[in-house]
Amino acid sequence: IERKRLSSNDATYVYYNPLFDRFECYSVWLHLDVPSRRVTVDNAPGIQRIIHRRFSEDGLIWSDPEIILIPDNNDPWDLQFYFLATQFHDDWMIGSLGHYRVEDKQQSMDIELCFSRDGYKWERPLRGAFIKRGAAGTKVMDSAGIYAPNAWIDRNDKWLCLYSGTPN
Repeated sequence: IERKRLSSNDATYVYYNPLFDRFECYSVWLHLDVPSRRVTVDNAPGIQRIIHRRFSEDGLIWSDPEIILIPDNNDPWDLQFYFLATQFHDDWMIGSLGHYRVEDKQQSMDIELCFSRDGYKWERPLRGAFIKRGAAGTKVMDSAGIYAPNAWIDRNDKWLCLYSGTPN
């Protein structure tokens, strides 16, 4: 029963949070769609993808889900959130948010940066993709694909972002 309660259809990121001495899980939550954001051409037209988190002291028994990120009035009408990968930097977190657009069958995935001190309230000052994709038909490796964040590495005066992308 516990496994079924924790199941997700997609990207789930689990971390140990040293600031709060606990495991945290960030994952997509399949919420019944909001009528004003319904996109019938999506591969899941009755669903609105949002982000939730759970906690665990031991990594085995998890809390109930807590919704933390939902597209709002400052977002495109068809935006959904597909994943939230977090990484700690001193006493705050860098979030790589799966920015998923579905209008006109585009089903495009990008990474949007977000930031938090507590993992619950996330600031999204750079709404939208921050890694530029190539134009359609170009031979740029990650011109049309899904980006999955792997790591942020602090290089003092610069940050290195490791991610994955697909050409279609």
